[in-house]
Parts: sequence; structure tokens; C-alpha cells
Amino acid sequence: MLKILIVSLILVNIYGEAINWSKTNLDKTIQSAKSKKQKIIMAYFWQKNCNACEYMTDRVFIDDNVSKFINENFIPYKTNKLTNDYFVFAFPAIYFIDENGDELAEPIMGARNLNDFKKIIKNIKNNNLK
Repeated sequence: MLKILIVSLILVNIYGEAINWSKTNLDKTIQSAKSKKQKIIMAYFWQKNCNACEYMTDRVFIDDNVSKFINENFIPYKTNKLTNDYFVFAFPAIYFIDENGDELAEPIMGARNLNDFKKIIKNIKNNNLK
């Protein structure tokens, strides 16, 4: 047991903080937002074999500052299943949704570089939704 704990701590230090993606479906994630401190869901729609999705995972979401900011300020949700409620015309697609299921800003379609993504999520959090 101690070995597992030590290996886990080493991996966290090597790879940084991971995003705590919701493990339930989007409807339940939206419902859970009503009882949580964070009221904004960051819904991340991705697709297998998508280069832009891999870029976001390997270059943007892996950043300690980004993952920590997302975990502290949003309810992160990740899925490769599409829904009729949110139109995805490019992958990845990231929607910022309130506890009523309403979109708070224009969705992000396609990958963004690290600095641009940091600005976007800070603006969303600070209600500068442009």
C-alpha cells in the first residue's frame, strides 16, 4: 500500500495536477452544479484520433496552472458522445454552461494554444464572456 502511495505522489509531481473530469453524464453534471460552489460547467467534447483534441490534452490541459484553475473554478465534464443540446461542428468543442444548461459564451471550436486558453477561461470565470 505504501508503495502505491509513493508511486502516486511521484506521478502527480511529474505530471502535475490532473483535471477532475465529471464521471457522470452531462445532464447529471448540470444538475449537480446547483448544489456546488462552482456553477459553471466546462463541457469538453472530443473525438478519438483528433489531432486538435490530442493537442489540448497533451499541451494545454496538462499545464499545472490550467488544470488547477479549471478544477477550482469550473465543473469539468469530458465526453466523446454528442448531444442534441449543444451543436458541435469541429473538435474539440468546449462549452461553458451554467447550472440551468444555458450557454454562457460562444463555444470554443478547435484547439487553442496555452496562453489563449488561459485568457479565455479567466475571462469566462470573471464574467467577461467575450
